[in-house]
Amino acid sequence: MENDIIVRNYRKNRFLNAVQQSIYDSIYLSINSRRPNCVIPVDFQSFADIEVAMTAVKYDHPEIMNVNFNNFNASIDVRGRIINLSYIRTPEQSKINEVVNYIKEKTSSLKKDYDKALFIHDYLVENVSYDYAVLKKANDGEITSEEDLECFSIYGPLVHHRAVCSGFTLAYNYLLSQIGIDAVTILANEDKNVPHCFSAIHLKDEENGWINVDLTIDSKKENIFFDRGKKRIYPFFHFAFGVSDERMRDLDVSSNEFLGCDNENLSYYYQNNLFFNQFPKLRRYINDMSGRKKIFIFEYKGNYKAKEMAIMASKLLYEHGINIESNYYFFDRYFCFMGGTLNEF
Repeated sequence: MENDIIVRNYRKNRFLNAVQQSIYDSIYLSINSRRPNCVIPVDFQSFADIEVAMTAVKYDHPEIMNVNFNNFNASIDVRGRIINLSYIRTPEQSKINEVVNYIKEKTSSLKKDYDKALFIHDYLVENVSYDYAVLKKANDGEITSEEDLECFSIYGPLVHHRAVCSGFTLAYNYLLSQIGIDAVTILANEDKNVPHCFSAIHLKDEENGWINVDLTIDSKKENIFFDRGKKRIYPFFHFAFGVSDERMRDLDVSSNEFLGCDNENLSYYYQNNLFFNQFPKLRRYINDMSGRKKIFIFEYKGNYKAKEMAIMASKLLYEHGINIESNYYFFDRYFCFMGGTLNEF
């Protein structure tokens, strides 16, 4: 686990060389002054230097909501090398402040950073929908509306309740920063080649307190269970809250930016006694809870492979009169499971 992580200007300090850092500073200064372009004071080797600097500014500064970071160009004129920036409408900061004040109020009585981070996770996953339509438009180069562009910043999730992975991550990091919890963005790939990002956050009251949190993974599970009124029966999931780098890889997320989060004991399921590494313990849990619960969500890592565990657990639940509506298992040894019948609710 790395111990020398500087959160302020994290991507600038960690990933950019001196030329790229100079470009970063020029971009950031121009955005703060709302200039339409910025002069690059140094020679750069390629357009890629500008791209990595723009990306670093975006993820180091989630408070920036009025810039289209994917739409810019560079040119040369009498002033030198110029980056032309693309702005969108000025956001209503008061609406962001309303959310921040709500979060501060609700977390003020919580003692541990873990519980505060969990509250914000649940707030976002419950109130924000992953916008597949915007993602498709982005992939096809067809985004035109400013509201769609805001799904990539904190404004989309916090005001319009719509986001893609960057919006989820930036909003989470921003809200955490407002209550004094450090967080950085990890750029990654999902399903091997799909660009993705998630948060690594620091729980200062925990030993080896860096954990991974991927709101995108948890939000994408939100539409599994619905009642007749379209209200979620189990409103959110915690497959990727407080997990290690190994667990992220098991969720098919790869990155060369992992921070070395190796504490398995801070996952949501472990913290809530829903992690099992022996089938007898899982059987005892199901037997004890079968009269009180209709939906079971837990995690298993043991001698049985995940698919075998799903079959055994399904049979056990069926013996208790619980018909299986859906189950999920991940890879070889990790496994989460949902059981229940919609007409029982």
